[in-house]
Amino acid sequence: MKKLIYLIGIALAFGFVACDKTEVVKLAEDEGSISFAPKTVETRALIDTVTDLHDYTLKIWDIWSGQTTPYIDNTLVYSQGWQYGNTASAPYYWKAGTHKFFSYIDGTGTYDSTTQTLSVSKSLTASDDEVDVLYSDIFSSTAAAWMAANTPETPVPLTFKHLLSSIGMVVKNCTDGTVTVNSVSTVIPNKGSATINFSGDATAVAYGDAGVTADEATPFISASNPIADVALPSEGFIDILSKQVFNADTDAVDTNYFVIWPQTIDTLKIDVNYTIADGSEVVTYEKTVSIPDIEWVAGNKYTYTLNISPTDILLIFKVQPWDNGPAGSLDTKDGSINMSNVTWMNTKVRQTPTGEDMNTVDIDGYTVNMYYKPYVLNGTEWTQYTANNGYFPAQGYFTINYPLEGKFKIGLIPAYGETSVNTSKYEIVIYNSSTGQWVAHNQTDGEDITTKTVYFQVRSTSSASGPFKAQIDIWVKPDGGEWISAYSEIRSNYALVIPAHN
Repeated sequence: MKKLIYLIGIALAFGFVACDKTEVVKLAEDEGSISFAPKTVETRALIDTVTDLHDYTLKIWDIWSGQTTPYIDNTLVYSQGWQYGNTASAPYYWKAGTHKFFSYIDGTGTYDSTTQTLSVSKSLTASDDEVDVLYSDIFSSTAAAWMAANTPETPVPLTFKHLLSSIGMVVKNCTDGTVTVNSVSTVIPNKGSATINFSGDATAVAYGDAGVTADEATPFISASNPIADVALPSEGFIDILSKQVFNADTDAVDTNYFVIWPQTIDTLKIDVNYTIADGSEVVTYEKTVSIPDIEWVAGNKYTYTLNISPTDILLIFKVQPWDNGPAGSLDTKDGSINMSNVTWMNTKVRQTPTGEDMNTVDIDGYTVNMYYKPYVLNGTEWTQYTANNGYFPAQGYFTINYPLEGKFKIGLIPAYGETSVNTSKYEIVIYNSSTGQWVAHNQTDGEDITTKTVYFQVRSTSSASGPFKAQIDIWVKPDGGEWISAYSEIRSNYALVIPAHN
């Protein structure tokens, strides 16, 4: 016969013992031991699943009936289930009275048993040994209440939350040729502190009054292993924080994320120095990208992608959504259309007899400087457009960064003050980098979206008396979605004058 353990809870009322309210819970000797089922909150931080949590050792506490000395002072490790790290002290059985359980990643900060607070203070670095700091909610229950609602084998639920935020940063080559990244540098505030208080009925977190500062002695990004002279192929990536290089044609590109203190960002800048071939000339660019003002919130994952176009860098920024939308969907926290500005490849064509620069076309003061010798990047070589009997069209380029899949099409809309566009007067062609040829743009069905730079020309037809003025618009259709005008989404309307085809 199993020996019975009697758990007696005495109910007190008005200072007198109410004997008729005594609770007696009978448990067999090998039943009623306390076990746990840790889980994480629904976020996209580094540790976002129960499986991820299995890789960590958890510090577990049980403060019983307000005692100073904890009833459980142990760790939890996962091996085909959560087990106590110190097996000599286990098992622990439910005792009459109130049990208050809480936990956190073992080795996190300094715990004060008198105040029941965990103090965390450190300078975080972009290194693999930095741990995503998690702490649990407080779970309290009397033995009687627990046994009335559960079986003896039911584990105690503990929900873990994130103390830190996480970021990832990459530089991507969005040209059709190789770009050499000479250097990337930034200073990210990484020194902070927090106190996690378990003394009350609910866990309370307070971040340090001094805020988050940049630790010069222990910077977030190590200066001893800088990014230097990295040749990025077209569509290639370099991870700024891990220094890892990806070839998009052969590698699975996956941004590396590292934990950082929650903070408000208002002055963060990233300096990028890169070299690109421009015809026979090699040109070095020095660009500074400003991070938009934002609050990095605990438990969120922030992605920054710096896209190198032929002459500029576009910052793509998103907060990792908690729930991913359908592939190609615009209905996510990432936003809607995200693309670079159309850049006209403009220059002065010729000079007047007196030596003054002269625009290609001028209609009632509505002028555009057409490009005289437009180039496109063909592999690693810049190729000059061959004029058709001396005709030079309007030429520009842009890059669509979001949505990632779908179609785009280019067209003309009436210029300011106009009501229509005569489509018989123009044609639009795009550059095929695979063949090195200009081909007719499919304005009905559109073209597949890629992250490569799109070079296009607007040409006057041979029958046009020209020149005439218009605005260009770009439409985007994500997979499964409808056509959306960039004019309405991001005001990307670009005025131009199309010269006559003589």
